[in-house]
Amino acid sequence: MTTSPQRESSSNARRAAVAIAATAALAAPALALAAKPGDLDTRFGGDGKVLRDLGIGDRAEDLVVQPDRKVVTVSTVEFRNDYAIQVNRFLANGRIDSRFANEGRRIIALPGDEYAPDVALADRGRIVVSFRADTNDAPVGVARLTARGEPDESFDGDGLQTVGFGAEIDSFDAPVDVAVAPGDDIVVAGSGARADADPQGSDFTAIRLNASGGLRESFGDGGRAVVDAGGSDEARALDVDNQGRVVIAGDSYVHPGTRQLAVARLTADGEPDPAFAGDGGQTSELMRGSADITVMPGGGVALAGVVSGDFGAVRIAENGSPDASFSDDGLATVDFADSTDSAVAITQDDGRLILGGPIRTQRRGFDFGVARLSAAGAPDRGFSDDGRRATDFGKSSDEAASLDVDGRGAIVVGGGIEKRSGGDRYDTGLLRVLGRRR
Repeated sequence: MTTSPQRESSSNARRAAVAIAATAALAAPALALAAKPGDLDTRFGGDGKVLRDLGIGDRAEDLVVQPDRKVVTVSTVEFRNDYAIQVNRFLANGRIDSRFANEGRRIIALPGDEYAPDVALADRGRIVVSFRADTNDAPVGVARLTARGEPDESFDGDGLQTVGFGAEIDSFDAPVDVAVAPGDDIVVAGSGARADADPQGSDFTAIRLNASGGLRESFGDGGRAVVDAGGSDEARALDVDNQGRVVIAGDSYVHPGTRQLAVARLTADGEPDPAFAGDGGQTSELMRGSADITVMPGGGVALAGVVSGDFGAVRIAENGSPDASFSDDGLATVDFADSTDSAVAITQDDGRLILGGPIRTQRRGFDFGVARLSAAGAPDRGFSDDGRRATDFGKSSDEAASLDVDGRGAIVVGGGIEKRSGGDRYDTGLLRVLGRRR
């Protein structure tokens, strides 16, 4: 049969269309696989970013990622004419987890104001939240929620405990961080001035609760411990290693007007650890303070802060000395923009350090900044080509406050996204960046 030119042309066009479709189908997975460390994870919120208005004043002041990749955030919000703590949970795709508590939200409220929340994970998916309570005699608040976001009644009967520091400390600042120790004990760090009018001013303090919500009597003095890092010390963060040792970081005024990095370690029994810097605490001129801390493999710690307006990371060996294998002197810096970068969060993944915080780029406001360093302290060139990632939410100012790494190595960063107008200044912003090639 003779084929007409028109029919042959139509047949060729159909074959070409099929070939193009097949090529596109093969190319789509290849493009997905081409996503590399440092890229925004488009499986989170569609473009790697989530922006949600979760209440008046909400911002992700702290976050933690669960093993199932769900993200738990805590914030201070206005609630019934007071300030209260709000806990939200997001699914792995960035949507609100409607099965958590009340449509994804749990409010923790006592008479008066609650603020300065931090969050950690306990066993069986339970969530631990610390906060400042508006009481003079018991200002440290701790709540534990079940995996579904309900108050855990096995914790002090109603899922909520408030505790003070006792007579040894005359004044106690707001709790600054919380961690879960082996055995599901809960440790909260802060600062306080000794009642005996210590001429050095305040010291680092720690309170340890058992899994039932009572004070761990074998820790320090009846569940409370004090350690002097060397000057007038203000705690900013803590972590607990797999031996139950408590490491607290912050800053110390060693001379009038001179602020230095301060770090201290307590034994699992709450005593200053003599194996750390000789007496359990020390100050250092490497940075002018630390905003966050993470325990490293091998027993050392890494700290985040600011050095001359750049991200700063200090790594300290298990014995308390600067780790010379990290950037030669124990200090590494990352510059996004001149004199405007502030590392406020740190974690580690297979020995590599991940830093996060607010940065300025070409805009007037701040963006979310993420940096990854190799185990030796150099910029990780396998992450976003030069070890840095800046992300703009498109608002006037984006202020990163916390970060964590999920089970697939992706980095989740949370903070507040400032609105351009209105009385409600912030919304919650989350960012997920790939940490491994997909």
